[in-house]
Amino acid sequence: MKRRRNQWAALAGPVLSAVLLALGPPAAQAEPAVPGAALVVYKSSIAVVARQVNVAVAPAPLPTPEHLTPVAPVLVSPQNGERLSTVAPSLTVNNSNLGKKGQVRLELSRRPDFATVEWRFVPSYFQGVNSSEWGRNCQEGTTYYWRAQSTTDGTVWGPWSSVWSFLTPSGGAVAATPTLLSPPNGSTVSTLQPTFRWAAVPGATLYRLKFGDMALRLAQTEFVPPMKLGAGETVAWQVSARNAYGWGVPSAEWTIITPAAAPPEGALP
Repeated sequence: MKRRRNQWAALAGPVLSAVLLALGPPAAQAEPAVPGAALVVYKSSIAVVARQVNVAVAPAPLPTPEHLTPVAPVLVSPQNGERLSTVAPSLTVNNSNLGKKGQVRLELSRRPDFATVEWRFVPSYFQGVNSSEWGRNCQEGTTYYWRAQSTTDGTVWGPWSSVWSFLTPSGGAVAATPTLLSPPNGSTVSTLQPTFRWAAVPGATLYRLKFGDMALRLAQTEFVPPMKLGAGETVAWQVSARNAYGWGVPSAEWTIITPAAAPPEGALP
């Protein structure tokens, strides 16, 4: 039996070698297909970035200048450390460094860390120099701090500017209280666009008219609303005046009643 096994082994060796020789060397296995890749270079106004990407998939765009954080506006006035002659200053900034229209957020505080804010205001979009007024008096003989930041889209706000301070005066006299003239208090007017009139205040440079939910700053002593008031409504109105030192005490509040329906064209107020 042992001799027969040796004979089979001797015969199998040459046969197996012949078969392998006929088949040839084993084929090299192909590597798995890999999606083509390329080195893509992107350039923007702030950086050059190189990365390996799949050319079959569009890469995410890099940030463009429009999406970058806007720079802080430049504070103009009151100057840092300035001693003012008015208790009703305007805050003036310049956002020309944005290169386009934007908004500015102003903050006014009696604390340099702005832990409490006396006034926060965001004016409409503008480009260049813009002044905003609180519309009320600061406390006399008090140091105030103010700062500003910018946005170009109303969502992404840039860093705060440096913090400036100013000192308000004391001992001055504000404007006197205006005297309302017409329409008479409690009267029913004949038009939805009545003329509000009040007496001039000596030394006044500006008036603030409040009627309904509107508030306007005016240099003149009368005003006709450009839009019609609501029909059949009771509308309250009052006026305050400002001189070089500050805003005076507002007038008493008067009311008018608008007509129930729009009057015919050409009707007098």
